[in-house]
Amino acid sequence: MRPIILLGLAALLQAAHAQRQVNYNVLYNWQDKIQDQGPNVCAVEEVMGTKKQYWTSCRTFWNRQICERQTIIRYECCTGYGQIQGEKGCTTELPLKNIPATLEDTGADTMLLYTTRAGLTDQLENEGAFTVFAPSNEAWAELPQEVIDALVSNVNVELRNALLYHMAEGVEEINDFSNDRMLNTLYRNSPMRINNYADSIYTVNCGRVLRPNQRATNGIVHIIDKVVTPTTGTIDDFVSNNDRFATLRTAITAAGLSEAIQGEGPFTLFAPTNEAFNKIPPETLNRILGDADSLDALLKYHILDYGFCSAFITRRHKLRTMEGSRVNVSCGRGEVGDEFRVNQDVQIVESDIVTDNGIIHVIDSVLIPNAAKNVAEMSESVAPPKINEYLSSSGLIDEMAEGGPWTILAPTDQAFDALPADVQSRLDSDTAFQKEILSRHIVEGQLTGRKLIEGQELKAIDGDTTLRTSLYRKTFCIDNACAYRGDHEANNGAVILIDRVLMPAEGSLWDLIEQDGSFSTLKTAIQTAGLVDVFKNPAVFTVFAPTNEAFENLPAGKLDELLADSEELTNLLQYHVIGQMWHRKAMRPNIKYRLPSVQGRKLEMVRAKDEDSNEYVVTINEGATITQGETLATNGLLHVIDQVLIPKARGSAAGAGAGEGGNNLISVINGGAEGEGGAAGEGGSVSVSVGGGAGGEGSVIVGGGEGASNVVTGEGGPRVIKVTSRVTLPGSGPSIWDSIDQDSDFSILMSAISTAQLEDMLDRPGTYTFFAPTDRAFKALPEDALPNLLANPEQLTEILEYHVVENVLNSKAVSPGVAIPLATLQGGQVTVRNQNGVVTVNSATVERADLINTNGIIHVIDKVLIP
Repeated sequence: MRPIILLGLAALLQAAHAQRQVNYNVLYNWQDKIQDQGPNVCAVEEVMGTKKQYWTSCRTFWNRQICERQTIIRYECCTGYGQIQGEKGCTTELPLKNIPATLEDTGADTMLLYTTRAGLTDQLENEGAFTVFAPSNEAWAELPQEVIDALVSNVNVELRNALLYHMAEGVEEINDFSNDRMLNTLYRNSPMRINNYADSIYTVNCGRVLRPNQRATNGIVHIIDKVVTPTTGTIDDFVSNNDRFATLRTAITAAGLSEAIQGEGPFTLFAPTNEAFNKIPPETLNRILGDADSLDALLKYHILDYGFCSAFITRRHKLRTMEGSRVNVSCGRGEVGDEFRVNQDVQIVESDIVTDNGIIHVIDSVLIPNAAKNVAEMSESVAPPKINEYLSSSGLIDEMAEGGPWTILAPTDQAFDALPADVQSRLDSDTAFQKEILSRHIVEGQLTGRKLIEGQELKAIDGDTTLRTSLYRKTFCIDNACAYRGDHEANNGAVILIDRVLMPAEGSLWDLIEQDGSFSTLKTAIQTAGLVDVFKNPAVFTVFAPTNEAFENLPAGKLDELLADSEELTNLLQYHVIGQMWHRKAMRPNIKYRLPSVQGRKLEMVRAKDEDSNEYVVTINEGATITQGETLATNGLLHVIDQVLIPKARGSAAGAGAGEGGNNLISVINGGAEGEGGAAGEGGSVSVSVGGGAGGEGSVIVGGGEGASNVVTGEGGPRVIKVTSRVTLPGSGPSIWDSIDQDSDFSILMSAISTAQLEDMLDRPGTYTFFAPTDRAFKALPEDALPNLLANPEQLTEILEYHVVENVLNSKAVSPGVAIPLATLQGGQVTVRNQNGVVTVNSATVERADLINTNGIIHVIDKVLIP
């Protein structure tokens, strides 16, 4: 079938070097572009510099790259149609022909030639129906010469059998392909493995289908990119009979996994060679081989419980292993063709060895999962250089190799560089001081962010230090340091990477204020108000401390008025204190945080980039700025601010809001919260409008107690509903991220989540509700909206988090006529309704509801939600 449009050389060069936004526009406008070509025109995505082509719906490969190579779109007549000179598009329908003639029309000349030589032409012309998987001319040409010689020298047996393995009885259209299906061929009923992956990629024995569904009068032809061969033996047989894998075989036998990989499967094995095992330090290898749990974890980390062919690797993919964690597979431009890698550093040196029960990929290094590492090895692999250097020179790293469990809190190199020069010098030269400081960074137990609770006290191994935890939506903090990267669990502990060195506090909040001359006015005010003991109190606080200059900037006479009025002064000072440890680094950019002060009024804080310095700055109440933060005290944190905070009078308009005057159902759904002016708290109730007026007929009364029911009054009398339903999540199966990654309706959403780096959040344990927009939803955005979002990860993160609720909401819990507002991870609110049996979220309609995963529930929606 001949192409009707091919982009010119100038367009190719432009596509290769254009900015990302241009590529997004290509994605967004593809439907218009294809319609402009006329009727019966299909799009083909072509990889620049190669002969690779992909039939595409243009939602595929959204960033217009395949294995780091730029792609272009060209247009061809769809299967079965032809072009008439002078007419737009493909306006003539071609008559069906038999299979040999269809092979000729599709350019499979070598397949037709060999079919004729093997005496199969008459059968394929007159009998049927057949499905023929026809290797392209290039696929035949890539066979080693000795293989071709063997085939053509014995056409009646070798060549005929090879061709029959590419044929099956009946018509198997591409839509009939299901993942890991075994299809019997005409060669002794020998099966071939069919796989159906996302991005419209289909394989047969790992040969990719290039051009599907070429219909014939007596069957169908699929052009594939590989000459495939029958399988012989299991994965275990392959490993056992190949000396390259002697060490792997020994390990499999020692772990008792031989029987498992002899099973029906399908499996995928990333098989390390003997040389790969030799790269592991002997002491590490011997430890793993001698520890049953570590060895089991290591080997299962190399096995997938499904078939995975390299044809699917067009970008970065996360694959769940039998060990439970994931490996990253990716591809890029190698010196010769595409280069496939696992976890970035491990190369697949031989791919797609198809066996009776799965697929083998040979790799050049051993994949070591966290569960097979001890905490010392984990630190060496994930922690920055300086902490490992100090752990080694102090001797602590040797103590971490066995026993435990311990958790190492590992600061960055920049955190060590930020220490005073005298402290740095002493750390570099004094091993006893190293041990003293680093012992504060090692705590008892195997800790991760998801296992911590707010205010938890952690005991360091120095025997004297107690560290406090603070939890936030996107991170957690320990004392005045915050975690900046995900959890790393070893078999005897964990490593948590933090952004600050945990030095001892130099006194209470009062001590810090009293000893710093820049707070002399604040000190006088605290003494005048009689609050010294409050600032010495062992309870945990955060103080926003105005400098002397901040007080001087008050209106003339205001400071004297405050010092003369004990009640007003106390009111003002308590407005500068909140009853928790609050960290700037935990604040997400451009999100408003409203925190209750000890005084009762709320402080409104925003973290945003300063246009002049291009640094993130936290402002409070749209005026004061934190100029220095997170100074650790024995009883909390101190932030220096450049303006005095003045609380507004109670009952003012500025004081009302969510949770601060008025009723707030969100707080009840999320577990109850205290507020002013009648906000719902523990054991309280709120009223929400349902159809009729608020608080009267047609209202929902929500009890604050655990498992409370909600009484709806209105037409038909009162009835009881549940605002959130109890959903039992499965213990195993796909996560929310898995489901999105495997569903072709979510290719844009999947790429957006990757761009915003939210995969881990949607993959980790939890109880989330995710409102998932389809590709059609993204394409319905205004023309420039999608490119701008994809080019702005921070804004994209905000949009995506607006689609996530940290509770599980089953659609069956939304009764007709009921409106349920839900707090989102972004900080805003969405409203779920049931309108005549149709569930909506804001203005979006739920197309598919209640897709239950291990960590929550997905509702598929037809619009992108905008906060």
